[in-house]
Amino acid sequence: MNAILSSIITRLRLAILHNTIDPTDPSSAFFAQERWNIPLLREYRRASQYRSSIDYTKVKRVFLFSYSRSGTHNFASKLHYQPSVFVVGENFFCSKDDPYQLKINTQKLKTRHFLALSTFAENGLQNKSGHMLRNLVLFNNKYLEHDTAIDTSVLRDSNDQIIYYVRNIFRTIYSRMMASQRVNRPKPQWIMNDDRFELILRQHREKIGEMLLLLDRHPNKVFWCFHEHFCAQQDSILEQLCDFLAIPEGARGPWNEPMQFFARCFESESSPTVKDGRLWCENRSQYISGTGGKYNPLPETTLARAMKDPIHDLITKPRLDIAHMLFGKSLVEFWLEDASFAYSNTTSDQLLGIIRDSLPSL
Repeated sequence: MNAILSSIITRLRLAILHNTIDPTDPSSAFFAQERWNIPLLREYRRASQYRSSIDYTKVKRVFLFSYSRSGTHNFASKLHYQPSVFVVGENFFCSKDDPYQLKINTQKLKTRHFLALSTFAENGLQNKSGHMLRNLVLFNNKYLEHDTAIDTSVLRDSNDQIIYYVRNIFRTIYSRMMASQRVNRPKPQWIMNDDRFELILRQHREKIGEMLLLLDRHPNKVFWCFHEHFCAQQDSILEQLCDFLAIPEGARGPWNEPMQFFARCFESESSPTVKDGRLWCENRSQYISGTGGKYNPLPETTLARAMKDPIHDLITKPRLDIAHMLFGKSLVEFWLEDASFAYSNTTSDQLLGIIRDSLPSL
């Protein structure tokens, strides 16, 4: 009898879901998997209150562009901890017609999106208040693969802003290569042969040109952050970022205290515990992770951790020649030897200067 009743409820739930949420909506998978019960309704009500209290006249869009395997989850989580920021998980609203999510209207985001689609999925809303929202961050870590240019009118005709988060490209490539070797069915673009290596470098050269152009045209609307630099000067760069986003000093929350942000588990008023060095929710028997599935918010960011990859193992003579041709010798040598560079004593402008001074005209 219980099995029959359960089957009926499941079919009814899926029928309601089919008629209320477009199957292509990024939140549909979450609601298809969740049990529809009183705790879920309470969470939905909480998200509804968050959305209804937003003053959209005070909210701007912030586009966070990065590459996969660039260490961006840690950066995005620090942003999300801020009371005036909500970071949407990576690529949720990317489409063939809108790869950069530039057409997203903030007022069109539904309650279900705030409930399920933060950078920490259903655990991201926590005790945030909608009336404090000022920056809606749309996270895109497929920037490298998009072959169309960003529509600069978005910056010219609005108060939108862009954040570029870029890692030493050799470390990005190395990380992709190692990730492809850890899974049974690796992503084709992460299998690193010579052709793929050259393609990634050419794509990166094109993106650097686009980033520099936008930075020159809209210096007050573009923020460029280097992963290694962030690992070395996290507090300083986050303060600069808050200035860029116009977050007043008195409205800035702690960015190094995930245990303080994650005050409760989803569908529960109980706080998460620490299990195996990760945040654990007993009521759902799962870890709190980033939307990528494996990101752990507890470990501190360190420069030593960022520098551990033996990137010299990637570089053959033909690959080095291609890199020199595309980026200039000084920038390539900097990437190869930056483990000894004093990131803790430099500025973003100095790092940008290294790029500008080295890039050959193409």
